[in-house]
Amino acid sequence: MLVVLGFYAHGRINASATEIAVEQLETGTPAIQGATFTVAAYNIAHGRGAEKGTSNWSGDDEDKANRAKAIGRFLADSEVDIVVLNEVDFDASWSGRQDQALLIAEAGNFPFIARQLNFSLTLPGFSLKFGNALLSRFPITHAERVPLPAFKQHESMLFGNHDAIRATIAVDETSHLDVWGLHLEVRDQATRISAAQHIAEQVDSDRPTVLAGDLNSELSTDAPTQTALDTFLGIVESERPLLECETTATFPTMAPKRRLDWIVHSPRLERVECGIGDAQLSDHLPVFSRFRAR
Repeated sequence: MLVVLGFYAHGRINASATEIAVEQLETGTPAIQGATFTVAAYNIAHGRGAEKGTSNWSGDDEDKANRAKAIGRFLADSEVDIVVLNEVDFDASWSGRQDQALLIAEAGNFPFIARQLNFSLTLPGFSLKFGNALLSRFPITHAERVPLPAFKQHESMLFGNHDAIRATIAVDETSHLDVWGLHLEVRDQATRISAAQHIAEQVDSDRPTVLAGDLNSELSTDAPTQTALDTFLGIVESERPLLECETTATFPTMAPKRRLDWIVHSPRLERVECGIGDAQLSDHLPVFSRFRAR
């Protein structure tokens, strides 16, 4: 028992030391600086596939690796410049301890990776480390973990929390973009709203900003009721009208009924195109938006 506790304690300490990491690959195709750029958000569901309710432990490790590579190729074919990925395994026993962020980046020719650890459990011969990842064809000049309010504080202390990654990306020699990678708490709306308010307070109004990921949130249908998405639209986007393609359902992939995945932007950016990706590689569908700076 003492040995197991020792491994666990070491893993938690190590998680604190490695909760954010930025890597530049020797391979990959940097983006050509231009007038517009495309951002995507994709919850890859630990590589387990498109069937809703499938266990993370099901399936073959090789299949999961091939699926991660297929996601990378799909993003490359879709001409994505920046992508926020949720539920990415960095070192998890249920996926053969693969680094899915690296597999996707290599297959998709993304030269820059930022990893943000949300959950970390290490025991002898066993590991569960996963979180958010941000892949970019533009240089990532800075990245940090932003702690968010926890649904259950003891869970946050023992294993980790649905925190956020905030990265600064140099889209050209003079322009920098802030990208937030988000995967909000699934179990409690009050926690999601609190997280959204916390994030909105930290958005730099002087810099073009994108917030992307699985928000586990929809627009409220009852005016007095507020959701995390309402908070972002009200504070970050000044309640702009949603485009039709932004209301298309993204979950579950095989029979979409709910819109959980979003790309929200600040007034310093103009959205010129948006869409839903036709990919059956996860139980979420990917979302895309093309932007230009105002």
